[in-house]
Formats: sequence, structure tokens, C-alpha cells
Amino acid sequence: MQSVIIKREVNVPMETAWDIWDDYGNIDQFNPFLSGSHVLQESEVETTGLGCKRICEFKDGKNYLKEEIITYEPYQKLGIDIYASTLPTKEAKVDIEFNALDAYTTAVIFTLRFIPKMGFLGKLLSPLMKIQFSRLLGKMMDSFVEYALVVEKKS
Repeated sequence: MQSVIIKREVNVPMETAWDIWDDYGNIDQFNPFLSGSHVLQESEVETTGLGCKRICEFKDGKNYLKEEIITYEPYQKLGIDIYASTLPTKEAKVDIEFNALDAYTTAVIFTLRFIPKMGFLGKLLSPLMKIQFSRLLGKMMDSFVEYALVVEKKS
């Protein structure tokens, strides 16, 4: 399994950082690659928590992710299984960890683990996929930091 790890420090309390990610159906508020996201009706829970499912629709109008929360430790860790998508992955999982560095600074660590599709060819393409995922996830995390600062300023 391949891994991509992106870490960002944001000058907001851990509660603010957690609340943004825990607003599970609304990741499109800060993810610059999404045109929309929402909790799926088939979810076991309404808005967040273990078993909650969402769909993320990309701006290109063709690509999507269907995700389910598989680990839910409030203010510590959110684990997500990407169980259906148009990504070139056979399997993909995400962990988002939250660490309070002080009262007003939070480290958010986003880890993507994936197995590429296409067997041997996928293994050969894995280094390129890691580079592309790193670039895209880095931009998403930068957008999260900007969004968190705006949210904190409003509160």
C-alpha cells in the first residue's frame, strides 16, 4: 500500500479544526477541487460519526468519491474509507489526525493510503500517483488552513 502524508499547522484551536472536518457533508466549503459534497441518505447516521457516508463531486463534472467514516475519535482522529470512486485506486483510506500544539495552534495530519488499479502497471505508476496526490492534497490542506482562519475570525 502506498502512502501520502500532508501536515499543516493552523493557528486555530483544535476544536475549530475538528469542527470543520467533522462537518462531514460540507468538505466542499474548503476543498478547491469539489463542486459539491453531501451526506448520503443511506448513511447510518445523519450528519457525522461512525458509519456516516458522503459523496464528493469534482468540478470536472465526471469524477466523484463515495466515502464512509470508519474511525471516529472526536478531537483526535477521523478515519475514512473511499469505498467507491473514479480514482485509479483499487483501495483507498484516509486518516486525519488532530494535535493541539497550544491553545491556538493545531497540527492536522492527513494520510492517504492507497493501492493502485491496473496490477503491475499500477505499481509502476505508483510514484507518479504519489506525486500527483501529494500536490492535490497539499492544495486542499492549504485551502483548509485559509478557511479555518476565516471561520475562527468569525467566531
